[in-house]
Amino acid sequence: MSLNSKNSGSLNVGAIVAMSSCYALGTFTDNFYKQAAILMAASMQMTDMQSRATVLFSLPFILFSAWGGAMADRVAKKNIAITIKAAELLTLLFGGYMLCMENWTGILIVVFLMGIQTTFFSPAINGAIPETFPTERVPRANSLIKLSSTTAVLVGFTLAGFMLDIRETSLGGILPDLGLRGAAFGRAMASIFVIIVSTVGLATAFTVRYHPRAAAKSPPFPWGGPIASAKQAWECRKDKALFLAILCDSWFYGIAAIAVISVANLAKGLSYSDSMAGAMMALLMIGVAAGGLMGGRFTVASWSRRLLPMGSGMAFMLLLVAATQYIPTIAHLRTIWFGITLLSVGFFGGMYIIPVKSFIQVRPAASEKGKILGISNYVRFIAMALFGAAFKGISLLPPAWTFAVYGGLTLCFLYGLVRHQLRILGYGE
Repeated sequence: MSLNSKNSGSLNVGAIVAMSSCYALGTFTDNFYKQAAILMAASMQMTDMQSRATVLFSLPFILFSAWGGAMADRVAKKNIAITIKAAELLTLLFGGYMLCMENWTGILIVVFLMGIQTTFFSPAINGAIPETFPTERVPRANSLIKLSSTTAVLVGFTLAGFMLDIRETSLGGILPDLGLRGAAFGRAMASIFVIIVSTVGLATAFTVRYHPRAAAKSPPFPWGGPIASAKQAWECRKDKALFLAILCDSWFYGIAAIAVISVANLAKGLSYSDSMAGAMMALLMIGVAAGGLMGGRFTVASWSRRLLPMGSGMAFMLLLVAATQYIPTIAHLRTIWFGITLLSVGFFGGMYIIPVKSFIQVRPAASEKGKILGISNYVRFIAMALFGAAFKGISLLPPAWTFAVYGGLTLCFLYGLVRHQLRILGYGE
């Protein structure tokens, strides 16, 4: 039996390496550049730069998700990946120069352009997964891609600071004298490095398997942008199971967006160093990657049965994170508790999200996968924006209590909405 067969139960190693590499390197460049900009802003005490960069990166998903989904249904997904990666390289050539010059207007423009590129890249690469792998192997493919992308985020965050800290004397004369000194040399090294990674990412896009676009006639192009996305999301309610999965996906990413900020706030409230706060963040993401690998062992059809137990596990562990401040500091017990509970939050979260994500990819007809994935991105970032707005009020609470709010809200979402909808749909719990 051929490994390349669409009906094969095996996971083609070459295909998964190509897609994982292409996706992960794109994730890496996004996070490396944003983190480098944020660290530079922090060193200059430009405290509003992080929020500006976050908003500008997220805005394209709200404005252009309908267009990104439509393009994924009209153009071969490999061609989209190659085009976007080429555009990314050109953007980062400009972006690297902006970093070197400390031109903040240019840096923010680059962050916005990277958001646009991801808006078009995401439906294409995610839509290619069910085209490349048989349905029963889609969760496994998603789990491996999730592992690679999570690793890329962690490495991107770490290397951004490392590259900015490089000085002309650090490399022992390996490089010729560039005429740059101190922090300017570090910015140049960061710029050169991210451009090299982007070049490798473009090369990996050529290795992604080619599938011609679906033969079905495409609907009119959604020129209305966000208005079209809103209409499409409303129409998506006709498929109640798919719409529920999109809502569950959006809840996860909405909670994750503000929980990540709260990890840093709680670490600061516990008088932890910046490096320790970073380590706690890493444990959360490692948990997501590990849970994603486990979630990849579930079938697509089991997504509805995983929502309540895995979501409840995530909510319960969020409540336990809230108890961190009450744990004694003897023998580093509080630090161990904080780390284990965050790791567990991520682990249950990974097991929750992978089956849901796989169902969203598999459920639509071949000619509408890009459209549905665009809708999913649109709803997800609307949720993240709403959660971000709510965070202004939640952040007035003591840092530990914010996790209790996240856990309580998640339980309300699961048992007030999800459980009710599962019963209507006739899914077993």
